[in-house]
Amino acid sequence: MSARSWVPGWVVAAVAAVALGCGGADTPPGPLADSVDAPERLFAVDSLGSTEGDDSFGGIVDVALSPEGVLAVSQFGLGEVWVFDAMGRRQVVGRSGQGPGEFGSVPHVAWWGDTLLVVDGGRSRVSLMAGDGRYLRGHATGPRSAAARYGPVGYLRSGLTVAAPRTTSSSTPEPNPILLVGTDGQILDSLGEARHRRVSAYAALPNERGFVFLNPLANYTRTELSPDGRYFGTADELEGPDGSELRFVLYDDTGNQLGRTAVGVETDPASDDDVLERTGDIVESLSTRHGLPVASVRKSILEAVQAPDRLPALSRFLVDNAGNLWVGSIVKGGRVVWRAWNIEGDLVRMWIADPDLELKQIHDGGAVAVRRDDVRGWRVVFVRPRGAG
Repeated sequence: MSARSWVPGWVVAAVAAVALGCGGADTPPGPLADSVDAPERLFAVDSLGSTEGDDSFGGIVDVALSPEGVLAVSQFGLGEVWVFDAMGRRQVVGRSGQGPGEFGSVPHVAWWGDTLLVVDGGRSRVSLMAGDGRYLRGHATGPRSAAARYGPVGYLRSGLTVAAPRTTSSSTPEPNPILLVGTDGQILDSLGEARHRRVSAYAALPNERGFVFLNPLANYTRTELSPDGRYFGTADELEGPDGSELRFVLYDDTGNQLGRTAVGVETDPASDDDVLERTGDIVESLSTRHGLPVASVRKSILEAVQAPDRLPALSRFLVDNAGNLWVGSIVKGGRVVWRAWNIEGDLVRMWIADPDLELKQIHDGGAVAVRRDDVRGWRVVFVRPRGAG
């Protein structure tokens, strides 16, 4: 890693705008200026990581870019967080263990100003760490929100965080409230409802014995914060015969509702390989159980799930610093089309990303993503559409 700054120019501009208070909290979110006639292809403008050396990553689980341009990275099986300043210099925060400032597994990281939030998944605990690695304080998520998705959220500017209870059941349970939680872990308020559903289809096997197939993409209420902590949004989906209706609600950093909208999206079935990649275990199990060739089971599943209404349109959800609501939808070839709506329901931007590119945060003009490269290993990638910025 050279001594140059690796933070792309569009990130620097976004950081400066936040620092100067441009577009303050009272400014309503507005549309972006780019055309939405066709999706804009995303290209890498910089990256972090290599196959060897101090900045070589294992399996990257989560990343977060602070308003000051400091990057935090958590990795699979590593009870510590790697923090990189704008010059690419690495600092290790935390270590494996059970004590204060020690972690088991770290599924999620986030920033609250210059304070790093580390979510310890094994202990359902949130730790607040100073930028220099010092442990500040921490709290358990509590019994009511032990299964909450603290994950890609973090703290709002007001000091609240959003916890959306989530179940792994394939049934449709009673709706649960979305919780507002303080920095001490206390539940302060609740709003709206969080639901969990699975999209199902009946697949008929060659021996006339059928089964109900549950699409691997769970359909539950998404909650997401903007990277600067000014907004948070919720997204839900209702399935229809020709596609999906996506329902959004946008809130400010204190939980006040700014608006709600609903948009229709015609779903595009994933490619055969994309569907089967997410159903490998099911295929093998059914093949063994019913004594059928793997190819026959695969064909039955594809016939059941390739109808447009079988693949949820809302596979990923993010909120940007302008309060726009982004939805990532898998399309043919495994690529992901990202569409952005403002809270009035206007489509304001479209991006298309390669299948191996997982967007984690959307800033002004570009995004921070994770990519697994067979040759160069895991990398944090900064992307933007060609010609932007």
